Amino acid sequence: MKGNDKLIVVLNQLLVGQRLPEMVTIDQANELDAIHVSKTAIHSAQEKDDQITADLLRKILMMEEGQADWADQQSDQNEQMWRGNYLANQTTGTFG
Repeated sequence: MKGNDKLIVVLNQLLVGQRLPEMVTIDQANELDAIHVSKTAIHSAQEKDDQITADLLRKILMMEEGQADWADQQSDQNEQMWRGNYLANQTTGTFG
């Protein structure tokens, strides 16, 4: 299997979460994987002296990093909301 074939196999996997926290976690993991793949591809393009491809991949990398940051923010917000709801329910005695 060539390096590009492996990339295609990785990109063809689809994971779906049942609830929002799981969806965000899966999205975050996928973005981190995409960042790793993009960095590897940039390095490969540079080794082959292909600056046009490397530049395009850098733009893609920037988008992937932005999406990973967004997923991280969503995860933090979800955790804060869950904690707030949990604590509010604990103090009123209505949780569980």
